[in-house]
Amino acid sequence: MALNQPPKQYGLPWEQGRLSLAALGQTWARVLFRPGEAFSLPLGGDWKRWLLFAVIMNGVVMAGTWAIVSGRLAAGAKISAPALGGGLSPGAGLGLVLLISLVYMVFQAGLINVLLKFITRTSYGFPEALRVACYAQAPHLFSLMTPLVGPVMELVYFVWNLVIMTIGIQRTYQVSLARSVAVNLIYAVLTIYLSVVMKPA
Repeated sequence: MALNQPPKQYGLPWEQGRLSLAALGQTWARVLFRPGEAFSLPLGGDWKRWLLFAVIMNGVVMAGTWAIVSGRLAAGAKISAPALGGGLSPGAGLGLVLLISLVYMVFQAGLINVLLKFITRTSYGFPEALRVACYAQAPHLFSLMTPLVGPVMELVYFVWNLVIMTIGIQRTYQVSLARSVAVNLIYAVLTIYLSVVMKPA
């Protein structure tokens, strides 16, 4: 009977009810290890919660990295100044990172949405791309180990982020895996090109 059926789930735990650490952790784990399932759920929440998730991921990494590097410096380890955010205070550095993460999420979602419209003629729009881009920040937490393990953790984050973006776009936009891979590769090439062109001489 219909009365005995469990209620249909809309969105990830982070998108339902009150915000909590439990919902944050459950969403992080599902996106990280079961992205296909995560992005197959009906769209839930709103853009404020999606952006907040991305901001938390970046904020934790910034604060954690600063704490680790500061501790190693206090212990006498030789670490270059850029590891501390180019000489910025912890508060200023954290604020800058959070602002950059917000701008980057909007830019990434906008560019991906344009590419998808061009390649697939999909009826989905910017909100869906923003949601995928924000939750794809989940593996960024592994960057916390960069001061201890080295740049290899940045590579782990990059690859994992790309995998989540590819699966997220495929499931959310309901396109083929090949087209999702193509969109992400074009996006990666464009962002690398722009970073090179806009880099100060």
